Amino acid sequence: MKYLQGKYILDAEGNPRAVTDVMEWTDWIENRDNTRIAFNWFESPTQLYVSTEFTGTDRNFLNQGPPLLFETKVFDDNGLWEKLHKEYSTKEEALAGHAATMKYLLGEE
Repeated sequence: MKYLQGKYILDAEGNPRAVTDVMEWTDWIENRDNTRIAFNWFESPTQLYVSTEFTGTDRNFLNQGPPLLFETKVFDDNGLWEKLHKEYSTKEEALAGHAATMKYLLGEE
């Protein structure tokens, strides 16, 4: 067993759980169904994709506050919209952020 630091999987209730076994993390994270939290696509006027995922890796590189384990990204045919990239600590925050991003893109905010 190799030791990992800053790697997580989700438990049965969707809560992050730290793991230290590289094979456990790799096997779990490779399954797309484990990591996708929300996904939408629409045309307005170009095709946009809004994806919210569990990253399985703590992206809080400054170690100030809780781990950042979820992210919302927006893509179009030209790639990622960096200004709308957001990171979150909990699944609830991630789902709320996904909904807020959708409202913004649909002009409802």
